[in-house]
Order: sequence, then structure tokens, then C-alpha cells
Amino acid sequence: SNIGHLLTAAGAAACIKTLFALREKALPPSANFNKAQGSFEIEKSPFKILKVAEPWNRRNKNTTRKAAVSAFGFGGINAHVLLEEWTGKTEDFVSTIDRDVNPHPPRVAVIGMDVHFGRRDGVESFKRCVLKGRVPELGSRDNSRGVYDAKWFKESESSGMNPAGFFLDELEFPASLFRIPPKELHEMLPQQLLMLKTAVGAWDDAGLETGNNTRAGAFMGIGLDPNTTNYHVRWRVEQEGAVWAKKLKPDHAEADLGKWVSALRDAAGPGLTANRTMGGLGSVIASRIARELSMGGPSFTISSEESSGLNALKTGVRALQNGLIDTALVGAVEMTGDVRSLFCRNALRPFSTAGKTTPFDADADGAVMGEGAGAVVLKRLEDAVRDKDRVYCVIKGVGASTGGKPQDLLPDAPSYASSMKKACDEADCMPEYIGYVETHGSGFPPEDKMEIEALASFFGRTDEPRGPGILAPPVRQHVLGSVKAAIGHTGAASSLASFIKAALCVYHEMLPPLKAAKNPIPELLESKRFLIPPTPRYWLHDRADGPRRALVGSFSITGNCAHVLLEAFEPEAPLFPNVHKQTVLGPRDEGLFAVNAHTHDGILKGLDHFLEFVKGQAAAPSGNMEALARLWWRRNGAKKRSGLSAVFVARNREELLKQIARF
Repeated sequence: SNIGHLLTAAGAAACIKTLFALREKALPPSANFNKAQGSFEIEKSPFKILKVAEPWNRRNKNTTRKAAVSAFGFGGINAHVLLEEWTGKTEDFVSTIDRDVNPHPPRVAVIGMDVHFGRRDGVESFKRCVLKGRVPELGSRDNSRGVYDAKWFKESESSGMNPAGFFLDELEFPASLFRIPPKELHEMLPQQLLMLKTAVGAWDDAGLETGNNTRAGAFMGIGLDPNTTNYHVRWRVEQEGAVWAKKLKPDHAEADLGKWVSALRDAAGPGLTANRTMGGLGSVIASRIARELSMGGPSFTISSEESSGLNALKTGVRALQNGLIDTALVGAVEMTGDVRSLFCRNALRPFSTAGKTTPFDADADGAVMGEGAGAVVLKRLEDAVRDKDRVYCVIKGVGASTGGKPQDLLPDAPSYASSMKKACDEADCMPEYIGYVETHGSGFPPEDKMEIEALASFFGRTDEPRGPGILAPPVRQHVLGSVKAAIGHTGAASSLASFIKAALCVYHEMLPPLKAAKNPIPELLESKRFLIPPTPRYWLHDRADGPRRALVGSFSITGNCAHVLLEAFEPEAPLFPNVHKQTVLGPRDEGLFAVNAHTHDGILKGLDHFLEFVKGQAAAPSGNMEALARLWWRRNGAKKRSGLSAVFVARNREELLKQIARF
């Protein structure tokens, strides 16, 4: 009533007004108020609305003044604050909150996940891509609006920009999947739909119900979708059209001006409606998810550029550890394929002209953009064990820091190392016991150099002296990886994509390759602490060192650094069958076949039988040799120890037949 509706700042203004009221010991009036509507029957309620200020007297000398501030936003996100005056006497206040920092916060488990990055729709497709290290083909978005053909673009510094990336070709799902009217579905931006689809997919993967989740919250990381600016462009065309026409076409006929402006407006996009307003607001992403899954806990969005996903994860972890909620749904999304987004990002960080991301390679020349969304479901570990949930991994520590010079558009190495140290300190883990590091790894040379400098200083540091008789752990190499080499740089969703990849590595006991770094930068070789495997390998591990551990890192152009330390969940007795952990990367490209016998004649007879088997499977697909090998083993596997064995490894039936004949 005094300053108008400040929208996102309204709650803050209400708090400040109330603080003034407490300080001045005065109850404030509401401007422009005359009388309440009759239907309110305010005289029968415990409330009143003031026309003029009144003294705020205490009810009695032992009762402090207290105030409540209420706020809510689109989609049903509510927030409340309780304030109490300060008397200067600590004994006047009794807190029900333990203000001591818990030195051993509850461990948090990841029990569900889903992804949709580029053409990788679903965990299985994503897993085989990032754990195998196979880079899919690049694509492009046909929404350039003529920019690449424009004269001003061809004369700009970005004229050589490679606009290809790992973009979404389409987003499909049944119209009845969500509780959203068809017209609203049509008018909302794809960013909201993509995040909603991925979040619900993670919730389903966790096996949770969609109703009555009063103790659950949603925490979403997002980036700016340039399509939210389309409406402003329409308004500018209407305001400036005549000026532009005079500048571009001085002889433009007045009669044609209206048609020209109208055509420009239509090219900018459709007009603003209530549905498009809701469909363009980033904060509504969390609201839609909370509504769809009937969540009653805190739900909001976080935006800190590339580190948005890990910062959203940290917020969800803290809410669980503090007991505010029992389940957290964490997600991150960004649509980077819009020509305006590509143009602006290229101006800050030039893209790879070769069209490939090669982190930590001496020949790296920038990143390739990607887009998509990822989501994970979290519970306190003890609750997940109680509920017999599948546990992908356990989050042991989170860290964050900020630093660097603003003009550099990246943090400095000490700030990045500080974030790593905070995550490891919370997890009570020394760097030597971290087997895998999922890096930021963008392929932009200044960023890669800073990150390697920070990693070398942190993992290569001398630990504090240990007591007499306590041996220091041996120096180990740490495997480095970067999801950006496989799916591109996905902006605000990139750090959560890194986390999901690392969680899958821990869960499936696999170390992924980083084929892009064929010629490592000198700083990487000098440290001698790090290893970049060219092919996927099993994560061999000494149990005496504890569970397998991975460190996930990210930083943003704003100087924000974020790290998460996660480890494998290794219960004494498995909570569920581990069948789904077999053949992690799908059917192998080769099959292994064995023929066993006690004598040479027995081997030859067995080979005759084996040859008949192979010829009899002529209809089997030649590429799926592992399935053929499994079928042979099920029918003819050795039932007791044999003295001799003939073994064949083949990529197809033709190769196998040649080997049998040669033998």
C-alpha cells in the first residue's frame, strides 16, 4: 500500500518495514485503507487493519513484542518469518534449535536419477555415452532467425563461430502425463517442460509416490532462457519501428510501415498471455514440480551460472541434514541452443572451431555447447536403508567458495582449492583416498590451466605431520574425467550432469575414459598425480582404503566454486539384487567362448559340437556376440574342472568361424 508490488523483492520490503515497527515500537497503518469488505466480517476476527499508527505496547512486562511476515509467489511457493524484539538479555530467549554446528552431519543418499541431455534421453543412454566415452554426433538448432547470414554478423568478431552442439531435437511426452491444461502446455517454454519431465523421471526411478509428500522439497538450478525476452522485443518493435524503418529504408512508404512493423512483431514471437507469463518465469519451475508431486516442503530455484546445479544440490543436502525435510528433489536445466545464447556465450568464451570439446588437451580451443536437464532424489542414508531404497552413492561432503578477479570471469586457483578442501574436511577424507575426480573440464584453455593448477596444489600438498608410528598413505594417481567431452557444456545444468556421471561411476565401479585429452597440457604432466584413461576400465580398489570415492567440481564465470565428495554405499548385506549393475555399458562388442575337455580328442569333439552351434545360430545378429557367448555358456558351461580348454574371442560370426577352422 506504500510502495506498490515489488514482486520478487516484496517479502524483503515487508521484513524491513516490520523491523522498523519493532524498533520504533509502533504498529504501522495500511495506506489507502478505509474499511474492510462486509464479507470479511473482520470485526468478528482477532485481526484489525489500522488507518493511523498506534503505539505497540507489550501485553505484559514479561512478554516480548513478536511479529510475523508472510509471502507467497506464483505456483504456491510460501515463505514465513517470525521476528521477536531484542531486549539485550539472552536469558529472555529460549531456542528450540541446536545452534551448535553438527561435526558429523547425517550422510545423504542418492536414491533416484534421470537425465535428458541432447539426444541422451534417460539414464541408460546417458550412462553408455559417458562411461564408454563415445561422443555422439553434433547437431544444430534451426532457429538462427537469419543471424548467421546477416551482414553485421559476418563482419563481427564471432563470424567464425561454430554453432553446432549437443542440442535437443525434440521433447515428446503424452499430453495427459502432467496436470497441465493442453493450451498451457503449448504456450509455456520448453525449459519448464524439460525440467518437469526429468524431475518426475527421477522421482519414478526412486520408486516414490506422487501424492502427500508434505516432507519433501524441490531445489532447481536454472539459467536464463533467451526466449523470455521475446515479449520485450515485440514491444520495442512497436515503439521503435518507425525509427528503424526511416534508418533502414528512408523511402519506405507510410502505408507499408504498419505491415512491416506487424511482420517484425510476429517474427519476434507470439504476444504475452497469462500462460506465457507463467511459462517463462524461471522460479515457476520449482512450483510446477512441487505441485505435480504434492510437495509440502521448501521449493525454489537457484541461479549461479555453471555452478547452479551443485549449489541446488548443496541446498537440498543441508535441508535434509537439518531435518527440515525427509526427501529432496534436486534438478538443473538450461537450453543453450538459442542463437542469442550461443552468440553471447561465444563472446565470453569462444567455442571450439573444430567442433569438439577436448579438456586438458594442449590443442583445446574451447567448448562445444549442449543443453538438457538432470535430476536426482535424495534421502538421509538411514532413511534410505530403512525404506530399502536403491542407493546409487552417498554424499559425504559439500564445499563452496568464491574468488578471483571479476574481469577474469573465472575464480583463481586458491579459491577453487578452498572449495575442494571444505568438501573433504566435511567428509573427513584425505585427498589421497579419492580415486576419481570429475572436473569442470570445459576445454577453454585458461579455465583448464587454472583447474589443473588448483588440483595439483590440493592433491600434491604435504599433509600435516602424523603421530609417531603412523605411516602416511602412499602417493596415488587420481583419474580425471569431464562429462563435457561427451555431452558438451550444458551451462547451469553442467555441474549436476557431472555429479550424476560421478555417481554412476561409483555405483557401477567403473572409471570412464577421457579420449579427448590425447596431448595433455604440460601442467597436467608435471603434477604426475593424475591419470587420464583412454578406455573405460573397472575401478579396481583396495577395501583397506575404505569405499570408492569421487570428487565432483564446478565453477562459474561469476567466481563461484562448488565441490561434492561422494562415496560408494557398501552395506554388509546387499539390500537388493545387483543384476542391474551387470553389463553396465550394454552388450560388449566381442564374445568369449570356451570349449573344455580332459583330452585332445575331447577338445576336437567339443569343437565339432561348437561349430554346429555357431552355424545353427546364423539368424543371430552378428554384432551381438556377447549374447551368443552367454547362450553357449548356458548350454555347455563346464560343470566340473577340465584339464584342457580352447578359448576364442570374436567380434562377429565370420571371425569366429575362421578361428575355429584355424584351430
